[in-house]
Amino acid sequence: MTLVNIRAGQDAGLFFLQPVLDALTYGADIGLDVINMSFYVDPWRYNCLDNPADPPAARIEQRTTVEAMNRALEYAHAKGVTLVGSLGNESEDLGRPPQDTSSPNFPPGSEYPRAIDNATCTDLPVEGPHVIGVVRGGAAGGSGRPTRTTVSSRSRWPRRAATVASAAPRT
Repeated sequence: MTLVNIRAGQDAGLFFLQPVLDALTYGADIGLDVINMSFYVDPWRYNCLDNPADPPAARIEQRTTVEAMNRALEYAHAKGVTLVGSLGNESEDLGRPPQDTSSPNFPPGSEYPRAIDNATCTDLPVEGPHVIGVVRGGAAGGSGRPTRTTVSSRSRWPRRAATVASAAPRT
């Protein structure tokens, strides 16, 4: 097995659209088998197609992000890449997403509260096409061993059936 480190994020921990698209398509072009994406595409925690709280320019930006990410994910999948994404650590039910109070997270101080719905808002890349969402397993009975029926209290809950729990050790 060969591991390849393809950087799409900045040192500050932000993952903007163009570097993410470049990393996905490059990974597909060089024949990677798996691409792991443990982030969301900044500056929007959820990209909404037509959120009334968003000004027109923000709506266009989010629609562009959704379209471009979907294209890149489809491209990678068509090249045989298995796409894996982290569901996150916010202790949320993605079937009932909470209000987003952290977007846009760039530039700093530009965030505002937005209602999120499952019909028009997605967390990308994990809710994009062909992405297998994973969560961290929780401990059953204090044993420290994750089971198939437990999920870490910090993890987000999936809304799609194609999601699996990981048994990664605590760090």
